[in-house]
Amino acid sequence: MPLDDLLSSMHRDKLALHETSIKDIDEKIARRQDAGNRLIDKLEEQLRDLGTQRLQLIPEGGMSDLHRRERQGLEREIRDREITLEMERLQLTRDLSFLEGERRRLTQYVMEEEQLQSTVTKAFYDPKP
Repeated sequence: MPLDDLLSSMHRDKLALHETSIKDIDEKIARRQDAGNRLIDKLEEQLRDLGTQRLQLIPEGGMSDLHRRERQGLEREIRDREITLEMERLQLTRDLSFLEGERRRLTQYVMEEEQLQSTVTKAFYDPKP
C-alpha cells in the first residue's frame, strides 16, 4: 500500500473515531438532561407536597399553635429540598456545559481536519492548468 493511501486511511480512521466520540457525547448529554429533569421534577413535587402539609398545620385566626414543632420540622425539610433542588440545577448546568464544550471542541477539530484534508488532496491530486 502506498504511503499516501496509508496516511489517508489513518486520517479517515481518526476522524471516524472523533465522530463516534461526538455521538457518544450526544448520548451522554441526553441521558444527563433526562436524569436531571426527572430529579428536578421529583424535588419540585416533594416541595409542593411539603408546602401543602405545612399550610395544613398553620393555626387559623387566634387559635393556639398546636403543630408548631411539626410545622418547623417541615419548614426545615422544605429548605433542605430547596437547597438540593438548586444544587441539582447548578450541577446539571455545569455538567451539560462541560459536555457541550467537549462536543464543540471535537466538532471543530473534525471540521478543521476535513478542510485540511481537502486542501492537501487538491494540492497534490488536482491537475494544474
